[in-house]
Amino acid sequence: MTAAALVALGDQPLTPATVIPALLAAQRRSGKAIAVPSYRGTRGTPVLFSSEVFPELRALAGDSGARGVLAARPSAWTSWSSTSRCPPTSTRPRTSPRLHVQ
Repeated sequence: MTAAALVALGDQPLTPATVIPALLAAQRRSGKAIAVPSYRGTRGTPVLFSSEVFPELRALAGDSGARGVLAARPSAWTSWSSTSRCPPTSTRPRTSPRLHVQ
């Protein structure tokens, strides 16, 4: 049985390698179902979801992502404070050229 799922955005290939272990540790320490990174109070990605919330994730519709799950269950998630902001997305024109191998 799958214990958890990490939802990462495909257009953020520069997510630091330290983020995933930090989210796993934050979830273990807190015992919460969801671990979210934050930078200066702003939630980011990737987000770690335990299997406890899989039914709610399966029921999602539309393109709002899992924000509804976080809003409906504020006591079910913990936040890990990152010392760096979320990496840029590759869909931003200014960022895209830096992400391609030269």
